[in-house]
Amino acid sequence: MLDFLYSLGIKWRNKQFDTKKFISYKSLLPVISVGNITTGGTGKSPFVQTLARHCINEGKNVAIIGRGYRRSTKGFLHISDGTTIFENAKTAGDELLMHASALPNVTVIADEKRSRAAKWLEKNTNCNLILLDDGFQHRYLARDVDIVLIDERTLTTRLLPFGHLREPLTSLQRASVLCFTDTVSQHMKIKLLEDIPHLPTQIFTYSTNFRTIRPAWSIEETHIQPQHCEVLTSIAHPQRFHTMLQDTGWSIIHSHTFPDHYFFTERDIVKICNSNAQSVKKLLMTTKDEGKLSSFKYLFEQYSIECFVAEIETSIDNEAKFYSYINSIITKRT
Repeated sequence: MLDFLYSLGIKWRNKQFDTKKFISYKSLLPVISVGNITTGGTGKSPFVQTLARHCINEGKNVAIIGRGYRRSTKGFLHISDGTTIFENAKTAGDELLMHASALPNVTVIADEKRSRAAKWLEKNTNCNLILLDDGFQHRYLARDVDIVLIDERTLTTRLLPFGHLREPLTSLQRASVLCFTDTVSQHMKIKLLEDIPHLPTQIFTYSTNFRTIRPAWSIEETHIQPQHCEVLTSIAHPQRFHTMLQDTGWSIIHSHTFPDHYFFTERDIVKICNSNAQSVKKLLMTTKDEGKLSSFKYLFEQYSIECFVAEIETSIDNEAKFYSYINSIITKRT
């Protein structure tokens, strides 16, 4: 009953946009949204970063707008101007700080009102392309390309509050591109396409891989080779991360797993360091956690713990076709 009422609420809201009763702001800049219809865990952040790097290579001045989930601030926040990072993980949120750190040429903005952020970018920067991180549900800002990421959980769960779906599967009809993780079977794809009419014709498969594993809090280009380590994560699906590590030769002695977007305390880090000091004195973390853990660098050094960071990137099957489509849409607006 609750999921039925939730579904009615979502359908009513979407209808207001579809019938123009709620108005979407059309930015002067091209807008590409990367989102999903589940609560986290489909690899949006590495997908956004991979897309941003492609657009930079194409000569674009890119801005990323996100909500800044679980940040301590509210409203508009200028996190990075592409040269200087003005905020930290608590004020910006861990994911947007990660974007600012990984993409030094990109302007990063946090704002619950994406349209307000877009207007600010138009007036105050030389950016000529906006990427929305987790933007599918935020329809007050119109987008030129709506990319929706789909994993196997998307196709097997229920609507909130009993499952993880933020919208019914029929909402995929308003996407312009569907990207399935490589874990989604061909059978599941075919069933979705058969069950729901009018889905987009632009359909791709993507996977996540390690871009590099490097020393934490360092600009060193050195790639760390597989070895024994402990692992620290506060991400949606840590098991996927662990499997990727093991598949590339890393041996996980122990894993410290915290909830997604968790903010660590000194007590947490002391406990982790004590555990690690009794094993291999090596700790591997995600880029999302690197920013949050920077304030505890002194503790890791005190316990002589070597810290490494795994950077993740997205690979898109038939990427030439994918980027050709993206480029063609952007070109129409420039």
